[in-house]
Order: sequence, then structure tokens, then C-alpha cells
Amino acid sequence: FDWWGFSGTGIQSIFAWIAYNRDSFADNVSMRQAQKYQQQNYQISWIAVARDDIRDMMGISVNRINNYMIVATLILSVAAGAGGRGQFG
Repeated sequence: FDWWGFSGTGIQSIFAWIAYNRDSFADNVSMRQAQKYQQQNYQISWIAVARDDIRDMMGISVNRINNYMIVATLILSVAAGAGGRGQFG
């Protein structure tokens, strides 16, 4: 039985296993980091979309209120003009 050959093969196997685990760990770290970046970018883009939607809804509400104010001003000016002509005209 060749003890030197057997122990040499065992030592080579151990070093190969350590190198494989080291490479796998490095690959897993890079993939995990890329996944975290992707999750953060998704959350940031989702917040941007939500902000845009809220901005659009607020713009619609402000325009509607402005239109109501214009119509109310026109109605009041017509009413004041008609009432004023009757009294002062």
C-alpha cells in the first residue's frame, strides 16, 4: 500500500475542495450583492412611480378646483352685472 500516494491524493483533494468552496463563496457574494442592488433599485423605481401617480392625481384635483373657481367667478360676475343694471342702470 502506497501511503505517500494516498496521502498526497488526500491533500490534493482537500486543497481542491477549499479552492472550490472559496470560489463558490465569492460567486455567491457577488450574486447576493447584485440581488440586493436589484431589490433596492426596484423599490426606488416603485416609489418614483407612486410619486408620479400622486402628482398626477393632485394635478387633476387642482385643475378641477381651478375650473370650479373660474365658473363660480363667471356666475357671480353675471349675477352682479344683472343685479347692478337693475339697481344702478
